[in-house]
Amino acid sequence: AANRVAHYLLAQGVTPETKVGISVERSLEMIVGIFGILKAGAAYVPLDPNYPPVRLLHVIADTGMTIVLTQSHLVERLPLESVRVFVLDQSEGALQPFASTSPDLRAHGWTSSNLCYVIYTSGSTGIPKGVMVEHRQVQSHYAAVQSRYRHKPRQRVLSVCSFGFDVFIEELCLSLLNGGTLVMSPEGLAVNAQAFWTLVAQKRVTAMSMPTSYFHYLCAELSADEAEVAKRTLQLVIMGGEALLGEHAARWQRLIGADVALWNG
Repeated sequence: AANRVAHYLLAQGVTPETKVGISVERSLEMIVGIFGILKAGAAYVPLDPNYPPVRLLHVIADTGMTIVLTQSHLVERLPLESVRVFVLDQSEGALQPFASTSPDLRAHGWTSSNLCYVIYTSGSTGIPKGVMVEHRQVQSHYAAVQSRYRHKPRQRVLSVCSFGFDVFIEELCLSLLNGGTLVMSPEGLAVNAQAFWTLVAQKRVTAMSMPTSYFHYLCAELSADEAEVAKRTLQLVIMGGEALLGEHAARWQRLIGADVALWNG
């Protein structure tokens, strides 16, 4: 499906450095859309459908994008009047004429120095600014993730981050780019610890990355039974974004011990 999307985008005139918007909820379409854009040699630009329209309009105008991939139920909610819209969940017929093989990007002039994605800052100190990340930088991060975390191939990685946040790329590096499975939490982080550990058990999650504040919450609520659930499948937990408090780390170590590798990112 991603290959067909890539060939469709190439037929629309997409080239290396072209910025293609993608506004989707956590779903299969999100992965198909992102990989389709990358396979076309273009750069994807996340347009989180939960963001205010004024922010999305700024990103669309600032990048100069002319095409956005989305889902049918989001079309009316998004400010997409100035761009061409391609609806991923209604695309089967439109994509049928396009090849299902991966395009030859080198033939289109692509190199690892081309853009992979453009991600926007929060804008808390002014107008949101687009940060341009190249493929070679993602490749470097992927190599560092494999080396530092000693993460084995074919793992089941829980995805809880918005695709408009850099940590999402790390989730891809740990899972799909490493021959593994990306387990998408439908609503990101579960609203309560019990629901979170139920998801970990049901989906046989082996690795996950999360904000430190949520890790603190999990540790504060962690029961002996939930610790046993964690040890059954989990191998790697990464947290980051703010200072890790020793009291929570100590509680985790006391209940779970060294069975799960714990990284303060």
